[in-house]
Amino acid sequence: MLYCLNNPSKFRKNFGLTNSEQLNCSVDVHTERPEKLALWASVRRIFTIHNGYPHLPIHVESTALSLKTVSLSVFIAISAFGASQISYAFPAEAAFTQNTDTGVWSFGKDSGFDVSTGESNQIPVYVTIPSGADPFDNSGAWLWSYSSSANKDTASSLSLVISKNQAWNTASNKYIDLTSTTMWIAAGLKSDFFINNASINSPDAKKEYIGGLSEAPESGHYSETTNGNTLNVKLTNGATFMGKFFGARNDLGGGAGSAATGSTVGNTNNNIVNIDLDKGTKLYAKLIFGGRSAQLDAVKGSPVSFKDSSNKEITTNAVHKGFETNGNEVWIKGKLSEEFAKNLQNEDPGESSLMISKGIFGGEGYESNDNLVSVKDSLIVAGFPNARKLGLVGGRGNYFMRINQVDLKNKDSNSTKVNNSLVWDGNELAKNSAVADHNIVTVDNSYIGYKISKESNDWDSYSEDAWKGTNHAFSIYGGWSTGQAANNIVSIRNSVVNGNVIGGLELKDRLSASASDLRNLSPNLVSLFNVKLEKGSAVYGTATAEGSWTTTDGVDRVDEGSLKAVNRRRGVVYLSGENEVDSVYARYVHFGQYVDNSILEKNTSVERSISRDYYPTSDKYQSVVNDPTYTVKDSAALKRITSSNADASQYSMRLGDLVARSYVVNRTGFHSSLSSRDSSNVSNETNGLHNFWVGAYVNLVNSVNGDGINFNKSKQDLFKDKENYIVNHSYGVGDSERDLNLSLLVHDDGMVYSYDPSSEGSSVSSDSNAQHRPALMHNFRYHYDGLVLYTGVNTGLDSDGNKINAVAISFDQIEQFRKQSDQKLNAFGNTFVGVFLEGNPHPFFKPSFENGHDSIKASEMTFEPTTLEGSSPFDIYQSGRVVAHATYGFYKYLHFDGIDGSFADPDAKDETGTLVGTVSGKLTAAGTSGGVGIKYWLKELDIVKGETLLLNGALQDSDLGKTDSIRLQERFTLSAALKGKGNLAIAENSAVVLGSPKTIYTIASVNEAGDDVLYKKPEANEYTGYTDVQKGATLAVGIDGALGSTNKFTSSLQLQDNASFYLQSHAQNVGHLYVAENAKLDLSKPADITNTSSSFTYEADLGDFGELVVHNTYKPNGENLASNIFGNIDGDEDSKLVINTGRANISSANADFSGTFELRKAAGYLYNANALQNAKVIVSQSSSLYFHNGEGLQTTRSADPRSNAYVSAIQNAGDVFLSGGTEEVASLNHVNVQKGYEGQNGSVIHYRGLVQGPNNSYVDVIHSETASGTSKVSFGDDHSKIPVSGIFKEARGEKTLKSEGIPIFVIADKGIEGDQLRLEMQPFGVVAKDNEAYKWIYSLGYNDEEQGSQRTWVLYNSDDKDHYEPLVPPKEEENLVLRPEAGAYVGASQSWAKMHMRLHDRFGQAYYIDPFDGEEKPAAAWVRQVGSHSHFRMAGGQSKTHSNTAVTQIGGDLLRNEFNEDWKYIGGVFAGGLYNRSDSRSWDSAKSRSDGYSLGVYGTLYTGNSPDDGFYVDSWLLFGRYDNKIWSDEISPFKFKSHGWVWSVETGYTIPIGESGTKDYNKLIWTFQPEAQLVWDGVKANSANDSFGTKYRQLGTDNVTLRVGARLHANYMNKGLGFIEGNWIHNSKKAGVQMGTDKIYMDGGRNLGEFRMGLEGHLSRNTLGWATVGVQAGKAGYHNETAQIGIKYMF
Repeated sequence: MLYCLNNPSKFRKNFGLTNSEQLNCSVDVHTERPEKLALWASVRRIFTIHNGYPHLPIHVESTALSLKTVSLSVFIAISAFGASQISYAFPAEAAFTQNTDTGVWSFGKDSGFDVSTGESNQIPVYVTIPSGADPFDNSGAWLWSYSSSANKDTASSLSLVISKNQAWNTASNKYIDLTSTTMWIAAGLKSDFFINNASINSPDAKKEYIGGLSEAPESGHYSETTNGNTLNVKLTNGATFMGKFFGARNDLGGGAGSAATGSTVGNTNNNIVNIDLDKGTKLYAKLIFGGRSAQLDAVKGSPVSFKDSSNKEITTNAVHKGFETNGNEVWIKGKLSEEFAKNLQNEDPGESSLMISKGIFGGEGYESNDNLVSVKDSLIVAGFPNARKLGLVGGRGNYFMRINQVDLKNKDSNSTKVNNSLVWDGNELAKNSAVADHNIVTVDNSYIGYKISKESNDWDSYSEDAWKGTNHAFSIYGGWSTGQAANNIVSIRNSVVNGNVIGGLELKDRLSASASDLRNLSPNLVSLFNVKLEKGSAVYGTATAEGSWTTTDGVDRVDEGSLKAVNRRRGVVYLSGENEVDSVYARYVHFGQYVDNSILEKNTSVERSISRDYYPTSDKYQSVVNDPTYTVKDSAALKRITSSNADASQYSMRLGDLVARSYVVNRTGFHSSLSSRDSSNVSNETNGLHNFWVGAYVNLVNSVNGDGINFNKSKQDLFKDKENYIVNHSYGVGDSERDLNLSLLVHDDGMVYSYDPSSEGSSVSSDSNAQHRPALMHNFRYHYDGLVLYTGVNTGLDSDGNKINAVAISFDQIEQFRKQSDQKLNAFGNTFVGVFLEGNPHPFFKPSFENGHDSIKASEMTFEPTTLEGSSPFDIYQSGRVVAHATYGFYKYLHFDGIDGSFADPDAKDETGTLVGTVSGKLTAAGTSGGVGIKYWLKELDIVKGETLLLNGALQDSDLGKTDSIRLQERFTLSAALKGKGNLAIAENSAVVLGSPKTIYTIASVNEAGDDVLYKKPEANEYTGYTDVQKGATLAVGIDGALGSTNKFTSSLQLQDNASFYLQSHAQNVGHLYVAENAKLDLSKPADITNTSSSFTYEADLGDFGELVVHNTYKPNGENLASNIFGNIDGDEDSKLVINTGRANISSANADFSGTFELRKAAGYLYNANALQNAKVIVSQSSSLYFHNGEGLQTTRSADPRSNAYVSAIQNAGDVFLSGGTEEVASLNHVNVQKGYEGQNGSVIHYRGLVQGPNNSYVDVIHSETASGTSKVSFGDDHSKIPVSGIFKEARGEKTLKSEGIPIFVIADKGIEGDQLRLEMQPFGVVAKDNEAYKWIYSLGYNDEEQGSQRTWVLYNSDDKDHYEPLVPPKEEENLVLRPEAGAYVGASQSWAKMHMRLHDRFGQAYYIDPFDGEEKPAAAWVRQVGSHSHFRMAGGQSKTHSNTAVTQIGGDLLRNEFNEDWKYIGGVFAGGLYNRSDSRSWDSAKSRSDGYSLGVYGTLYTGNSPDDGFYVDSWLLFGRYDNKIWSDEISPFKFKSHGWVWSVETGYTIPIGESGTKDYNKLIWTFQPEAQLVWDGVKANSANDSFGTKYRQLGTDNVTLRVGARLHANYMNKGLGFIEGNWIHNSKKAGVQMGTDKIYMDGGRNLGEFRMGLEGHLSRNTLGWATVGVQAGKAGYHNETAQIGIKYMF
């Protein structure tokens, strides 16, 4: 469709033509060229004014005119004159045709100007209009679209592709900013360009006429709706184009008075502009609007009356509230010649696309909400100088710049006038002059305010003066409003911005600013991620301004050119990555979080509230404070930089860094002053006022590198390169984490508290907090010497290289400002700090309170983040592994660099309003780098089980730097608490101190005078892994319990070669102790720590006395490991080394240890004679001290081969073993006790040695200066048992008189009666020298010097006639007794005979004819069990032996036959087992055990039906083999074997006696059976030797036993019988043993009498059982009792 619109009359008529008529219409093509219009150059400049946008300066070829200098009436007059004289060079309307094949509209084939619409019923409209037809913009050519749909709300879509330059778009081949060459393009348009009313001929009249319309003329084919339209503009093939673009524009005002005829007629919502620029293209965009609604330009409105705030009646004019301009979007996508916009240099764009524009607006209108502008991969160039003030805006709340300030102050006087055009809503003033809420601007990888050369910018016809001070800047606003602008967002990423970035600017319906009546501004947000703002550009969360008013077209309104920013700190700023700005003006600043543009753009509703629950001004603030489980729910678009954030993890904020990875460079410094630095653009109203951020929040990752080895935290400047603003993230220099990072030991310095009451307060500051006092606020502000994670930095130089103060903060002035503005923060001029930690949605901070100024409580002034579960949240990494979880503490207020000082502020006032001229606070030296950040310190380490935390201590040449408020040694001191199940290591050759007694956590109170601090005892650590002090390292402790508490302590303290451990007189428990050779364990003295690179003296924090308690609970391999000390122990007299359970070995000489070595239920082994030579030893109950110093020594001593051991004193309540090791005389000891021995109840002294005679004995001896108490003497575990273990096996007792006794305890000064040592000993025996079967019994006594004080306790076995003391039996004068091993041996040998048996032992009555049926049984099997007990004496009763034997035998008949009717025989086999246990006691006791087996055969010849019917002969033969063992307490068990043959022959004859009973049931048959048996026993024992070397040989072998006796039977029908039996037994040999050369025999065992009795009977038809008991007796008390049972089964 072609529209012929060459004149106004045809414009209105031809819309109704048919297609043919339209094609045949007369077309008048413009022929004038722009160069012919030079005559009208001055007028043309005027036409560049876009009426309706008087806030924008006029853009002409060579001049920039300000609206403040030329009256609008002049412009209107010239405009009217020019309109009748000028025609434009646009393409003819007829040239705009459609290709019916493609549906594309263009200015002809290959014109490079292609237009399409979204659907067939959407039609593009191209018109040229005369000058003045568009009273709002004075446009000359328009392209828009409309829909022919019957639905009046159908939106349109218009797409324009420019692939070639358009000649009509230029003037003299330049894209000059002319109406005659610029096309206005909109997807949707409502207006009236051809008003058919001669009376409406002025611009103002036209504006008022259109403002009153509720509908656009149908004949104009304006768009059906200005809602939901889409404009697409694409430039390709290096094309250049110039135009002005609208998603939709709506000029209809719906009424020119205070009441609207339609509330939605002017709405312009949800329109979209898409700009797509290929490489090498250039777009001159005069303005871009996503949507623009009617603003009733030049309309005063109708009269209204109301009462103002003072109840004064006001009558003036007002217009109705404007329209919605909501939800509009502008999308700009360009192409860059470099991957990143930051790499592009000004004036060198390469093949990058360019957009030159005066302004880009998501939406503009009275209500401009929810609009979006997105710029990606683009270079945006300022189209005129004032783009610095207003360039890119998400949403602009502008209603012809009206402002609902009733009284307007006149410029030239203090008088006021009533505003003549207010905004009215119903029956009252509108709440807001305009609204711009929830608008969004996103910028990605772009350069906003990019500067190109004049030759490349056809619009840059301005003089240098015009550009001066602007730097070609292009500012960005999320929202801008004369009324309210709230919750707007600007989110910029990886971009450069030459211009201010402002979340929202709002005038709040006021033109005037007042220091005493500050506007309450709304929250807005700016998010910067890797953004550089060029010189002169700052970021504002929320901004406001002051200015004057002007009258335009008769309407009182804001004079936009007069607006000056008012320095306020409001709104919110997010900073992530590397950012560079002039300054950050905000109330709340967040580091390490950003807005994800991709999410925000897809769903603009995800982020609608900028305020956060945890802000002090939030109504939910107390809920967050009081509820640790309160979860802050972030929007989907808010991203916190975490270690798992693949998109941004390289910018994660990590404790241990110098400058955080997400930070900001404030080029103008961090100053509290709100004074104007640019009076032409910034208001002076806040001069003299001071303020800073209310809150600073950081997002930390939980990883902390623990490999660092640096200690000088001040060595690195904050900047590597000040000129290029390259910061230092690390404290060190190098390629490895070790070289780059600080040692963990520096991490905790911030908690060290050092209050010196003698120090003076500041003499140069009037800051109330500068007064020297114990308060933590004072300490943290002026005496803090810990770490700071810098989030904001400044070089100390301005952008021109001039020296400035990087920091200049007046806390008192800030506090005064906040009080006057009624902020009720109680922050005392400070900035809150909040911490977000990955994995926990709850923010961590500490609220302020009224007495915080003087608080000394860490719980009130600091906070510690935790995990959701409440545990340590930070992970300490070493060598890539998590070795510990850490808790860090944070000061609740922001850190500011600098020192206490004063600086000039000529406008500053005190609280009374009096000018003071200077203010006090903190400031850095001019030219010195400085910044702000968070103060933090390592508070606690929880070492991971199975991991080892390595503490890199100070080396001899480590650069420790310097400290101002704390001791330099704190640099290598770990004040943080230690807990967990992991291990701790001290790095080789380094020095570490564990524990500081004075920290912020040990402050108890302030003294009554208030000038000093009282401290409480520090809490002990509670880690349970081992502590490894590596080679050459030094570990000192500064508090009790540095290595663990009394119940949770390090499992092992291990000092490697040349390592040192200094307890420094503190108390400490450890699970185990290892001190390597050349290592040192010092319990008392200050540590010996020096440093060659630092001039300092180590100042030890000494405790009361050194006590190291070793528990020996370390089980590295499942068993408790003994403690070992190979190195040296040092300690004064008050020091203690306590072994509490387990074992400790000391192998070193320790002359410098003069303290106490105490054993508590423990064993201490001394392998060096001088291990405790100057120390006192306390041996508690259930404890043992072993002198093993002689063990393994090769003696060369000729006179006395024994060794010597030395100790200062012994207090014994347990056991003291005077020697150990092998049974060699050289291992015995003379234990020399320098001071005294004290024996307590239950104490035992254990001796060893060669106990023999007076002159050839060598035993342990104690030599003590004094001795008291009572102790027992032991030469073995139990003297009541033989043998005694402490006697060497080669010892052979000899007669020893008391007067010549063997010394065991020599006391130089025996002391006074009642306080003398008493020794007790149970006598013991020693094998006699010439009679090894006997032993001498030794007792204990003492001999006193007749003339001196010495007392000698001795061993003896025979009494002196002159010194009679009764001795124990058996002999009073000589104690020679039989050894019990003899009885034990004989008891074993006698047991072997228990395998002997008799015929009736295996056959019972030997039935072979079944008594029930008379049948003969062919075979039988049998088993018997025998138990016996024997008692005998030896050597005339010197020993007694009890022996218990059990025998089991089983056998069976293999053959049974008869020679004839009278003689029968039986043959069989049997086997048996034996077990014997014998106990023998003489003076002491011994035991033996035998067990073995036998195999044999038997045969019986008899007459009758069974052997019991007549005569029988029985014989058997067996072979036995036995294992034997003998042991006692004196000797170790020794074994021997025995074996041999045994043969027996037995005969008997049964004689019937008679019968008794008259009935079958009581009839008994009585028989008498004489018997005789011979047994030869050939079992013999192998010889054996005991541990004393005594050889044992069996006596009485090949013994023949003769038994003669008879049995009396009472037989009941062959079914059962009872019997009694009597025997005489004779042994041909005496049983005995030869021990050495001595032969010892059993008493009374050769002739014995025996009585037996038993019962036999059938248990079933085939089963016979019997039971027998018997007793044997002989001389000398010999007796033997036997019981047996047997069973036989007959087949």
